[in-house]
Amino acid sequence: MLTGLTVNTCQAYPVRMAVQTIDPKQRRRIWGDTLRAYLDTKDMTPRELRDELARLGASVAQQSVYDWLRGKTSPTPEHQYAVSVVLGVDHDKLFPIHGGGRAFGLPDVSIIITKDAA
Repeated sequence: MLTGLTVNTCQAYPVRMAVQTIDPKQRRRIWGDTLRAYLDTKDMTPRELRDELARLGASVAQQSVYDWLRGKTSPTPEHQYAVSVVLGVDHDKLFPIHGGGRAFGLPDVSIIITKDAA
């Protein structure tokens, strides 16, 4: 569920920007679902992903990979980059910061910019 409506107003420009952010638990789930979808498209198992990460020098426990897929935990930035290299996918598509996952029918962040009537 999208939460945390933030409104930013800049003094120099009469523009208001409302951004709905995704809470960390939801983001981890989106990342896990996105990672699972890319693994499926590459016909790669979590174990094979772990083995490929080890070959790159980014060793990780098998349980950690399963925790990523379930959205229980998120990979470190270093592991995120290594996973994107192994899967041959742009990091921003695999681990979107503001939601993302539209290609897989997942929710995205809402950014609304309006001009103030002041």
